[in-house]
Amino acid sequence: MNNDQINELLALMGQQIKGQAELRETSDRRFAQLTDVMVSGFLRLEDRLGARIDNVSARVDHLTERVDNLTEEVKEIKEDVREVKTQGQETNRRLGNVFEHTGQLTEASKATGMRLSYMEEAQQPTNAELDARLRAVEAQFRNPS
Repeated sequence: MNNDQINELLALMGQQIKGQAELRETSDRRFAQLTDVMVSGFLRLEDRLGARIDNVSARVDHLTERVDNLTEEVKEIKEDVREVKTQGQETNRRLGNVFEHTGQLTEASKATGMRLSYMEEAQQPTNAELDARLRAVEAQFRNPS
């Protein structure tokens, strides 16, 4: 190989090395841009997801609070129902006592009515007694004393 060929080969190698360096530099720049775009995209995605997560968390907190309130209301309603049942049982017991006492009073009044009826019948004068009284009164008028 002669000098010109060596010089030409060296020039070609230099151009090749220079082209490779420029290509590497361009590739590095594009990779840096791609990295920057991806990082900013991931940051935006993270911000959006963070906002959505915060929104969902706020909604979950609100719903949890509502569930807690409803649970308390259900407990209060159950207590009220228990009280109403207890009062209903007491009222039923008292009504049973009233009905029982009413039955006893009815039986007593029937017995009293029967005794009164018997006594009235016993105290009513018979026809013979009335006739005897009437004759006694007539006799008194006929015989002035």
